[in-house]
Amino acid sequence: MEERRRHVRVRPFPDYPLQVILKADPVSFALQVFDLSVRGLGLQLTDIEPAPKVGDELRLSVGVPGAAPFEARAILRHLGAGPRTGMAGVELVGLTDEQGSLLRKCVGELLERGMPG
Repeated sequence: MEERRRHVRVRPFPDYPLQVILKADPVSFALQVFDLSVRGLGLQLTDIEPAPKVGDELRLSVGVPGAAPFEARAILRHLGAGPRTGMAGVELVGLTDEQGSLLRKCVGELLERGMPG
């Protein structure tokens, strides 16, 4: 199987507060984060109506520890099938340097925490 990912992904720890909200007019949905990288997120998109499709652009609010939430655009790149239904991979696009730095810091902290001591 060919690896699609271009960046290392890490899983957030339960005590590491990541908040991602899908802004879908007229409502918003809090999403579960399965993993993150410096340019993407693995998210649970179950029960989102109307259901987004691969290629759709999503508006997200991304909250990471130690910083105010920021608005981000994301392209839906992958949707899970079978037992992985509802799992989705999104690519964050148009990030500012500051937003990219915040994500790099998060990935670094989670990598460090995940390494055996």
